Amino acid sequence: MLFSKAKTYRDLGLVAFPSALFEINEPVIFGFPIVMNPLTMLPFIFIPLILAASSSLLVGLMHLQ
Repeated sequence: MLFSKAKTYRDLGLVAFPSALFEINEPVIFGFPIVMNPLTMLPFIFIPLILAASSSLLVGLMHLQ
């Protein structure tokens, strides 16, 4: 969102960036039209799944050593 062409998305990205560092995503969820737009909803669904799967895989690999 910080590098978006739309000024409103850039502004929202600047406002939400500090809280997003601490995994507080409410400014993005309530400020960005996610509900009826599946294209913007997909990252909110798949990124946590990818991060959880990769984290559990890496923890499992660490236990093998």
